[in-house]
Amino acid sequence: MTAHPLPSSNGEVMIEGVAIKALVTHADERGFFSEITKVTDDFFTVGFGQLSHSLVYPGVIKAWYAYL
Repeated sequence: MTAHPLPSSNGEVMIEGVAIKALVTHADERGFFSEITKVTDDFFTVGFGQLSHSLVYPGVIKAWYAYL
């Protein structure tokens, strides 16, 4: 498959079929967390949970939680 760049309204080059998502980073004195993508994003259908990026500063304990 050959990608054909398509210009957007702001002049950036877009690739057909590629979704762009604005990321939000939550930061405080403990570190930061940024959710890259998760199953509820419009461009995912099945078989994917969540991808995130985080940093925890020394002395901070991190724990996971689950939606039930």
